Amino acid sequence: MRNGYAYGWEIRQTLDRPTTTHSGSQYGYSSYIMRFTTERVTIIVLSNSDQTSATTVANDLAAIYFDASYQLPEPRLFDLIGKAIAEEGIDAGILQYHELKRTQATKYEFNEDLLNEIGYDLLLFDKVNDATEVFKLAVEMYPQSSNAYDSLAEAYMVRREKELSILNYERSLQLDPTNFNAAERLKTLRGLPTGVGER
Repeated sequence: MRNGYAYGWEIRQTLDRPTTTHSGSQYGYSSYIMRFTTERVTIIVLSNSDQTSATTVANDLAAIYFDASYQLPEPRLFDLIGKAIAEEGIDAGILQYHELKRTQATKYEFNEDLLNEIGYDLLLFDKVNDATEVFKLAVEMYPQSSNAYDSLAEAYMVRREKELSILNYERSLQLDPTNFNAAERLKTLRGLPTGVGER
């Protein structure tokens, strides 16, 4: 064993019991394996999210198994707003955002990245109109953000609304002249003949 590792496994104590553990993650995925060597108990957590700590989940599962204290995880702001959108529609999701920001601003971290993540998640599942509304909210909340306008422009591009896409890419580039993506997209959009790329 060297520096707490043996054959790639971390050797440690968990809940006053010897364990071997290993974790891993990359964009969109996370995992954790914990083996209690004397009790012959193994916990494996595989997650299709890198936003939740697989290690924390495994430790809480171990605590439940061994009747130790544990704390159920708080729902993430992303999940609360996403659930409202999925169950009640985009207007309810945006209302939820404003209500939580008004009442629980110290509990959750409200930032541009949150809205960007929600918007692109909606785009991923072909909820283009909903994504557009979220990106509009991002522009409203962060009017000096080049990235917010860039994201809204992309949503309009997906919707084949050429002029609105150009307008927002131009604003993005005004705010950040080094935005290579906006500059390249504008070249492409302006190169399209009239009527192409539009509904």
